[in-house]
Amino acid sequence: MDAQRLTYQMNREHGLDSLCQSFPEMRAGLMTAYRHWRESAVSMVTYLIVIAAVAIYDILLTIQYRESLKQLEENPIGRWLMNLDQAEQIAVSDLALFLVMKSIGTIIVLVTVYTLIKRRIRIGHPIAAGVTSFQLGLAAHLTFSGF
Repeated sequence: MDAQRLTYQMNREHGLDSLCQSFPEMRAGLMTAYRHWRESAVSMVTYLIVIAAVAIYDILLTIQYRESLKQLEENPIGRWLMNLDQAEQIAVSDLALFLVMKSIGTIIVLVTVYTLIKRRIRIGHPIAAGVTSFQLGLAAHLTFSGF
């Protein structure tokens, strides 16, 4: 039994040693893949397409659910903009101001992400990845939250 236990322990230690030795190699490989992703134009286009697509999806849902949206809108600024649409001194249709402001906000985000990636690539990609992740979370929320 002692021989079996000794063999098991030696194999276990050897396995852990080889795994620990491969961590720097794995990290180097991941960093190389990240550098290639960061330097490719595909990454920037992917970020911009995802951000724009989710924004368009959000606008389409806004139009589809316009009757109930004034009660369902969770964003206080969005509710305020919708209430401005109802004011008599502002002669705009139902959700026009709200939709225009959403579109302007999306354009500002897209231009900012593009500019950051082009001018400051080291901070541009993490910021773009964060905004893209947030947009994907928003899409999931809009799709699966029982809306």
